[in-house]
Parts: sequence; structure tokens; C-alpha cells
Amino acid sequence: MPTRTGGGGGAVRRIRVLVLLAALSALGPLSMDACMPGLPRLADSLHSPAWAVQLTVTACLMGLAVGQLAAGPLSDALGRRRPLLFGLTLYTVAGLLRALAPTVGLLVVLRGVQGLGGAFALVIAYAYVSDLHEGRAAALLGCGQFLFGGLAAPPAGLPGAHGAVPMATVTAVLGLAAVTVLITLTPDP
Repeated sequence: MPTRTGGGGGAVRRIRVLVLLAALSALGPLSMDACMPGLPRLADSLHSPAWAVQLTVTACLMGLAVGQLAAGPLSDALGRRRPLLFGLTLYTVAGLLRALAPTVGLLVVLRGVQGLGGAFALVIAYAYVSDLHEGRAAALLGCGQFLFGGLAAPPAGLPGAHGAVPMATVTAVLGLAAVTVLITLTPDP
């Protein structure tokens, strides 16, 4: 597999990087699918109309869009690790605060922030691929990332069907796990 890093590190490192990149790529889709089944229950628990709760989806998508515009240039200028940690921290803190949000307005804002953080993870995960691999190897890894996000996202909606706190907790735990793995196991390429 052609790499830009000289091929060092062996199979275990390649597998670890593949799993981390796939998980990072899945955060955005997971954020969307984890909230969808719980929207009706969320509207009831916040005593809000359905249209107001549906704005959380719009806010998350807007955060994902804006975050993609910022993440690429920032990660090119500052390196991959620091912007990725920033994005994952935003994602995780917003997920934790979502579980405590007392109003739909605050929830909409937090979903936008979570989308922004998720975009950093998504964009930088794909940038890591081009940093570490080229040609066919990069294409295969990119396809694997895309496929993992699509396959992992639907089951993430199961906790969301039980209400706002479980769905927010799932996304916060995923973000915290990604931060932990990034800090402890992965150097900046």
C-alpha cells in the first residue's frame, strides 16, 4: 500500500489509523441519525411544536456546512491534530450540554455547534488520508471511511428513540472516545 510516511509502523498501526479515521468520518452522519427517531418525543418533553424541534436538524446541517469551510484551511495552516481536537471538543461539549438543554432554542444552538465540531472531524479525517496515502490506497481508504459512516449511522438512532438525553449522551460519549483515542494513540502526521 503506497504511503507518504515511508511505510513504517506496520499492520497494527494501519488498522488503528483506519479505525480512527472511519470513526471520525462517521461522527457527522451519526449526529444526524442519532437524533431523528427522537424528534417527536423531544418535542413533547420540551413542550415545543414539531417545527421548532426540527430546526435542530437544520442547525446541525448548517454547522456541518460552515465547519467544512473552516476546518480545511485551519488544518492546513495549523496541522491536523490541534484543529481536530478543537472540533472534537466542540462536538463533545455540545453533546453533553444538549442532554441538559431546557429549551428548544438552546438545543438548536447546541446542535449547530455540534455540527460544526463534527465537520472538523469529517474534513480532517479525509485530509489525514491524503497525508498518509496516495493513489489506490488513498481511494480505498476514503471509500472505507465513507462506507463505515453510512453503515454505522442507522443503529445510532436507536438510543434517540428513547428521548433527548440518551441521544445526546451517545454523541457525547462518541466524541469523548474520539478525543481520548486521538490524544493517547495518534501523533500528528
